Amino acid sequence: MASSIASYVLRSGRVISPFGDAPGETRVLNRSLRERQTEACEQNLVRAPVEIESVEEATETPCIVFADYTYFTRALLEDFLGQARGQGASAVCAMPPSVFLEATSSLQDLRWIPDEKGAAAYDLWYLADPVSSAESLQELPHLAVDPKEKVEEPRLPPQFVNKATPTRVSITSRQVMHVTHWALVHRVNLAAFVATLRDLWDRRPVYIILRFLVDKLIGRFRRVRFSRVGKGCEIHPTAVVEGSWLGKGVKVGAGAIIQGSVVGDDTIVEEGSILELSVVGHRCWISRKSVLFMTVLYDEVFCGHRLTQSCLLGRHSCTTGGGFIIDMNFHGSVRVMKDGKAVDAGSNFLGACLGHDVVMGTGIWIQAGREVPSGAFLIRDPDHVLSRIPEELEEGMPMVHRKGGLEPLG
Repeated sequence: MASSIASYVLRSGRVISPFGDAPGETRVLNRSLRERQTEACEQNLVRAPVEIESVEEATETPCIVFADYTYFTRALLEDFLGQARGQGASAVCAMPPSVFLEATSSLQDLRWIPDEKGAAAYDLWYLADPVSSAESLQELPHLAVDPKEKVEEPRLPPQFVNKATPTRVSITSRQVMHVTHWALVHRVNLAAFVATLRDLWDRRPVYIILRFLVDKLIGRFRRVRFSRVGKGCEIHPTAVVEGSWLGKGVKVGAGAIIQGSVVGDDTIVEEGSILELSVVGHRCWISRKSVLFMTVLYDEVFCGHRLTQSCLLGRHSCTTGGGFIIDMNFHGSVRVMKDGKAVDAGSNFLGACLGHDVVMGTGIWIQAGREVPSGAFLIRDPDHVLSRIPEELEEGMPMVHRKGGLEPLG
């Protein structure tokens, strides 16, 4: 068994808008990115990371160094370390041309490798010897980690497909990303769920096959299949839970459907709600008949929208019925703000981001790709809400709503 080595996390000073959180505080499958980094290190016999301000402080070598915004999986780090130790020299982690890189590279400010078209380097380094400056990190040779991906081509409605539509999906446990934008927080959560399932298959195929066979044999007698359910959960007999992870104390109401999703502790999913390919935080409340698709919620969110697709909702935010978040651009990529400029998000299917403690009242429509600052309270224009009703109305007289009141037609 290989001996453990040191690791260092390089503080970048970045914050993720609109939340104002440091990258390490962002959530990945209901745990902080920093916790995910530490877990991946410890699974590879790498000691828990020590925070440093500059790379010169990484004095114990050999070691790994990574930026506080760098997400990486256990399998990615294992392969990178294996290659680096084998050659016994310092190196930077890179990803060769792949569907995973193509699908996730937008907004990340990656360093593209000139002599290897389509390959990119990430802020994850193996140091065999100390380095003298940040500039010297950029000069290290790269080691490309093969994602060993399986590529799927999902069937999509042709009316929604354009040049910015992701038409291929990468199934891989070897993932690395720079999480520096809210759209990347959304993207990394969906990718991490795929990576976790693929990693489980790679390490425990016999268990997965046996679990599949058992669930298939007895699945006709129950509505919870291929799922992990925490202690104290209450699932109505008419609800369906498939391919999902439920934390402790989750309550699922009558007729609700949860498929391919992660649900945090003490969350309530009311009657008739549908969760698909989504990540829901702890102590959230999904209102009855709400639909979440490819959406990520932080903790303590109340989601009352009837349809929320490809969105990111911050901690303790609240959405109500009657509003809508637009999630599609029919003519190209959705545009988001980055460093004060509108840039392509890399996909034509992306909703919006609500910061922490945002309240979105009824009747509000939000354009795709927009971010709402933390603490915002959004209400409908009072002129569009009927609030002044005369005490006496002429019987049978048609009345028109104008500027919050009623007036006779004509």
